[in-house]
Amino acid sequence: MGDALLGALYAAFIYWGSDKNSFQLWEVIALNGVYFAYLAVMFFGVFKFF
Repeated sequence: MGDALLGALYAAFIYWGSDKNSFQLWEVIALNGVYFAYLAVMFFGVFKFF
């Protein structure tokens, strides 16, 4: 599910994002934040590493 959410956000930022051909800083930070939240859920919630 995390991969689908990341893909959907990526597509939304491309479609509704800035007119430039690049991402704005807040978009990059948001994508990284979603990815790290996904990793945290996987490590702590699913795999129970710690």
